[in-house]
Amino acid sequence: MPTIINKNDIANYINFQAQPTAWHTVTQAQINKFADCTLDHQFIHVDEEKAKQTLFGSTIAHGFYRCLCYLILLKILVSLLMAFIWG
Repeated sequence: MPTIINKNDIANYINFQAQPTAWHTVTQAQINKFADCTLDHQFIHVDEEKAKQTLFGSTIAHGFYRCLCYLILLKILVSLLMAFIWG
C-alpha cells in the first residue's frame, strides 16, 4: 500500500528518490481471460504453439491490455491525489 504524505510534509520530499515498484508479470491465463472479454482470440495472443513460430517466439499480450493497466494506475494515482488534497 502506498504511503500517504500529509500536504504539510510535502516540502520534506523534495529530491526524494523513490524505489521502483515490483514487476507485474502478465500470465498466459490473464491474456486468455482478456481475449475472452474483448473477443480477440487472434493466435498471437492465445495459441502458444502457433505463436512459437512467429518472430516473437511466444504469445504476446493485447495492446489494449497495456492501456487497461495504465487506467488502473491512473485510478490509484487519482485516489492518492484526492487523499493528499483532502487528507
